[in-house]
Amino acid sequence: MAKYGMRGDELVSSKAATESDPQFTSTDSIRELEMDAATLGKLFAALIWGLVVGLLAKRKNRSPWGWGVAGALSWIIALLILAFMPYKCPKCKQSITNDQGKNKNCPSCGLFKGNVEILG
Repeated sequence: MAKYGMRGDELVSSKAATESDPQFTSTDSIRELEMDAATLGKLFAALIWGLVVGLLAKRKNRSPWGWGVAGALSWIIALLILAFMPYKCPKCKQSITNDQGKNKNCPSCGLFKGNVEILG
């Protein structure tokens, strides 16, 4: 789709306008690059925050994909909610305290390591 501009009394396409006025193209190009850089920066930040929230969710035995998407869309809300949620036992899916989760000791199932039970 062609853009149109004015040169004198005649209507010209943006290609013809840019050939005669180089400052028009540099300013226009700089604005487009700034918008593209800002958009890419926002997408990169969303990706990083989604990854951070997803890894924290995996550590607490929650769904990393779901929490990662929530973290990418609204990282501060997802991070605050997830920070105050308790660990989940990977075997019986019951909530356990933070100390039990870090020590990998469920009061219902016993000791666990990931999804494998440790005999003790």
